[in-house]
Parts: sequence; structure tokens; C-alpha cells
Amino acid sequence: MKIILYENNVKSLKPISLTRPVFDILSGSVTLFKIIEHQFGSDNISWIIRDYLEEVTARKYKKTEVLSNKILFLDGSLAPDFKMVTELVEVISQKENIIFKNNEKILGAYLNLESNQQVLAEIKNLQTEQVVEFLSGLDLETEQVGCHNFEKLWQVISFNSEKLKSNLNYIKSRFEEL
Repeated sequence: MKIILYENNVKSLKPISLTRPVFDILSGSVTLFKIIEHQFGSDNISWIIRDYLEEVTARKYKKTEVLSNKILFLDGSLAPDFKMVTELVEVISQKENIIFKNNEKILGAYLNLESNQQVLAEIKNLQTEQVVEFLSGLDLETEQVGCHNFEKLWQVISFNSEKLKSNLNYIKSRFEEL
């Protein structure tokens, strides 16, 4: 399975989003990219970001080409939370071809494209501003999720305490399992 982090809400997160992709915003002691990398490994992650950030982001993070029929799209403005990613993994282990929403806002999708190579070709050519429109155009089941995402810059700070507690509790529980 490939994970594609895409940018949404870039303008509302300025000035911090001018110099980094939105999935590289630190909150709760970690970035969304690092949580995804921890859960899925770095060999499975790709992104769709603004062109001028491609080179600098590629220096920091490994990017893989989308060659899998199973693709998880995630909005890069999701507030980084280990528990949230674990819950998404549970959902995608039980369902295929699903759109994740919080109220009416699309936060991601899980697609199994084994029988639809045409859609896979479309995905390879998507630009940042086309992802949400592309996902909206898919006629898929919707799963409501209780994930926070950064819609305004001040939320990076306001979610910090909650996400820090959640992430530390997750790490503590994983440590106790060992």
C-alpha cells in the first residue's frame, strides 16, 4: 500500500506553510509525516505538494513513486496523532474504497484500484489543487472520523497540548507492551 500525503489549507496556514509542506508542521512533538513513517515505513510514502517545495522536501524525506493498487490518501493538514493513524489503519483493514470525512470535509481516502488502472494513471498526474476535487468525484462509501486538522494557524498551538498528551500516552502504552 502507498500513502499519499497531499496539501490542503495551505493559504490558511501561512506564514509557516510557505517554507514547508503542511504535513511537516510540528505539533504534539511530532509531524504527520513522522507518524505515517512510523506506522507504514518510509518506503511507502509519497506526496503531492506545491512545486517549489519538491526539491527541499525530497532532501528531508524519502519519496516513493505510486506503483501500488492500494492507496491511502491523507490530508497533510491532519493534526499529528498516533491514535488517529491507528484508528484509520483499523478502518482500512476492514473496508476498501472509502472516503474519510470529518463532517463534510474530506480528510482522505483509501482506494483499492486493482481493477481500475485508469484511475491509477489519473492519480500519477494529480496536482495539489486537484486532489480534493478528484476524491470528491469518486462515488465511494463515506466514513466519518473524529480527526482534527489544521484549518487556521492558531490551531497548531491550540491542538499542541491535546496531541502531546495523546502521543505520549500512545508511546507509553507501546512501551508497556514490550
